[in-house]
Amino acid sequence: ILRHKRHKKNEDKQSKENDNTDDVPSSCPILAVINCHLEGHPRQYAARIKQLQHSMEDLAKQKATRNIPLNGLCISGDFNCELQSSACSTYLRLGRVGRKGGLGGVHGTAAAVVPTKLLESEEAAECLHPILEWGKPIPEDEMEKVSPHAFRHNSLLSAYPPYLGSADAREHFTFCANPHRPVAGLDQIWFSSFSLSRIALRKPLFSYEERMNALWTGLPAPFYPSDHLPIGAILDWNSCDASSSMECSIDDDDASSSYF
Repeated sequence: ILRHKRHKKNEDKQSKENDNTDDVPSSCPILAVINCHLEGHPRQYAARIKQLQHSMEDLAKQKATRNIPLNGLCISGDFNCELQSSACSTYLRLGRVGRKGGLGGVHGTAAAVVPTKLLESEEAAECLHPILEWGKPIPEDEMEKVSPHAFRHNSLLSAYPPYLGSADAREHFTFCANPHRPVAGLDQIWFSSFSLSRIALRKPLFSYEERMNALWTGLPAPFYPSDHLPIGAILDWNSCDASSSMECSIDDDDASSSYF
């Protein structure tokens, strides 16, 4: 759910400025939503990251082509990896993974110019050190070809805190296909905290009894027709200024083009 705020006093003025924006109204902020179902094989971490990368690049190109003043981004769906520790979580939050991702978009041998103190920072440690997924470290060569994602300057944040279910998945889970085998954080919602704030979260299960029944029988179950549980969040705009556009850039082998 996204709280909608509209400034009627600006509608007439801004409606006259929409000739070059494919009839997209600009009187209120515009939110892009990427709904995803990522690769399901546990060891296909690189494939999941590239699915996210390509989706965000496609969105950036659409914005540039159609001249849409994009103000916010929400990415949600079945990520098929744990929220608290996975390549996808690190990639969305930090904007890059692996040594060739560098810091701040620095690539290849050029990363050698990054100061030593910066390389020893906490962010660098998360970006450069082995990432754990399903309890196992991901080989560096799997991540080396992944470019920084297009929205890395907009502070993508998980709506659900990563600590939920990290100590005991029975306390918070979104998937339980088999009895007593819950998985925490498989389904996720990410948003651009540059422009949006989380106001509230939906509980996947509303009572202790429902949670115990789901754990005992597994899913699907009565009133829950899927092996995944529904999640949701209420988001609000940090600003109603529709002219405040998101920053986005795409890096390639030859140049970096600024789209947002």
